[in-house]
Amino acid sequence: MQAVTLNSNLAREEFMRLLITQLKNQNPLNPISDTDFATQLAQFSMLEGIEKLNNSFAGFVASERLLGASSLIGKRVTVPSMEDAVARVEAVRVQSGDLHLITDKGILSLSDVTTITS
Repeated sequence: MQAVTLNSNLAREEFMRLLITQLKNQNPLNPISDTDFATQLAQFSMLEGIEKLNNSFAGFVASERLLGASSLIGKRVTVPSMEDAVARVEAVRVQSGDLHLITDKGILSLSDVTTITS
């Protein structure tokens, strides 16, 4: 059976539909064994568990990034692409998955910062 990436309830429904179709169309003289059936269900459960773990870990990483960036509030950062390269960080926000610093000179991407000073 081909591995399926689980992104929503639709994936679960597709798996169940595939399993039911497989059971309906099996050879009545050589049906799927209990072991094979249990193995498929176990694989599906494992995939679901991995998906939940990945989602939890992604949330943890995002929280850690935001926490780390929040330590920049009140500090001065240098961004070479700015005309006046030094700005004071006033706040941090997440937009489209990227961290942005709200400064006294405007909004900057954290990835553009080259130097941080007190």
